[in-house]
Amino acid sequence: MTWTAMQPATPNDRSETFQAVEGNAKEQYSGGALLVTAYAALWVVIFVWIAIVWRKQAALDARLTDLEKVIDQADAAKDVPATATATAEKGAAKGATSKDAASKDAG
Repeated sequence: MTWTAMQPATPNDRSETFQAVEGNAKEQYSGGALLVTAYAALWVVIFVWIAIVWRKQAALDARLTDLEKVIDQADAAKDVPATATATAEKGAAKGATSKDAASKDAG
């Protein structure tokens, strides 16, 4: 290399007009196609996200419904023994009253 090739270009050495580059420096995609592709990709991502949230919400709703059923069944099972016990006590009281009446009749 020579000394002049290593020297930085002065403002007077620069081109002041546009000169097209020749060769294979061609734009491969148009700006419009890239814009449409970007928007399409964005909408796909948004719809996939909405679908995922929708499925999770449906699963959560189903789980909540199942839990409500289990709670209702537990409440019903809790009430049944109390009712059965009260009925048994009433029956025992009636039986005791009948036995007392039978004892009095016999005696």
